[in-house]
Amino acid sequence: MVERVPRAVLWQAALLLPHPVLTLLYLLAVRAERVEPSFGPVVVLVALPIVSAMVGISHLRQIASAGSRGGQMVLLALAALEAAFTVLAAAVVGFAIGLRSL
Repeated sequence: MVERVPRAVLWQAALLLPHPVLTLLYLLAVRAERVEPSFGPVVVLVALPIVSAMVGISHLRQIASAGSRGGQMVLLALAALEAAFTVLAAAVVGFAIGLRSL
């Protein structure tokens, strides 16, 4: 019997997938001096794991989600890890801004 994946899990995964790739592409563009370093894109990109965590938390609060709690917790941990990665990316952008001002 095939078990259906809840929509909330699919939304969470879809929101988590582009974040590391887009952040890495932005940091590479800053390093190659193709774009000016700015905190704006990093702040916008942190919205993806935050929205994913909000979807996951709202799904965990539902009684019907009892069977998928393990997967939800993994996705919530990934959202927290991606948010931490965003803090690291913001630090890198800060260093790039500092180097440009020298």
